[in-house]
Amino acid sequence: MYRAYMTALLVVVLLLTSAGTASAECAWVLWIAYDSSGQRTWHIFASFPGTVGDMAGVGWLACDKALKERALPMLARQPELKNTFAVCLPDTVDPRGPKVR
Repeated sequence: MYRAYMTALLVVVLLLTSAGTASAECAWVLWIAYDSSGQRTWHIFASFPGTVGDMAGVGWLACDKALKERALPMLARQPELKNTFAVCLPDTVDPRGPKVR
């Protein structure tokens, strides 16, 4: 009986620790896009770490804060950047499109 209890307890502990280590990090990226003659050019402004599945997590909040406090004011101060915009996207999304191999 004691052995079965210890085995079950060990299985539970192993499952809990493996679930904790399986959660991968996901970054949020602040992209700047410039439209010129119908062509859109994307550049990374900054990136922020976060956690997978946490859409309003630390990484997204940091990215949104940088968007509002750094990127948008910079774009507003420079009239030559009137065709430029900024957006926060998960690092799994690349607005430049798929890479051709």
